[in-house]
Amino acid sequence: MLVAAAAAWKAWPVLRPFVVPADRHFGRLRVADGDSLELGGVRIRLLGVDAPELDQTCTLAGVPHPCGREAREHLLHLIAGRPVTCLSTELDRYGRHLGRCTAGDTELNSEMVRSGWAVAYGAYAREEADARAHGRGLWSGDFVWPQDFRRDKRERRDRGWFEEWFGAGR
Repeated sequence: MLVAAAAAWKAWPVLRPFVVPADRHFGRLRVADGDSLELGGVRIRLLGVDAPELDQTCTLAGVPHPCGREAREHLLHLIAGRPVTCLSTELDRYGRHLGRCTAGDTELNSEMVRSGWAVAYGAYAREEADARAHGRGLWSGDFVWPQDFRRDKRERRDRGWFEEWFGAGR
């Protein structure tokens, strides 16, 4: 019984799409950043990828660049005005749908990682290795991983004014 439960637990990511029907999202498009969009009023995060935050900067050839904005622009470039469709089977902790999205025959999730404007986040490791090897997008310079950028930003925000001004606790 325990072996069967363990096997089912391990196989769930593969079996889930066959067991839980996917929600199909389409409609009016708004791109928030390099891995988040809104379709028909539904907030969707690209599944398996993590792109820089909109206000995040990186260093390319020793010069600061707005890589968060560049990631968003690259996603818009991939969409190229075509209709976008997303399939999702789960929500993230913020209530956004996690989805695999396409514009025409372009799978946006994998292309964002392959082009180097997003990093793999549970999927697309091969695409990330290819982008890294060829120095595409973020991999052409230095950057802070998006999850680390968010954590550092949250910690700075949560510090009290006393710590900020007087450096208490350092």
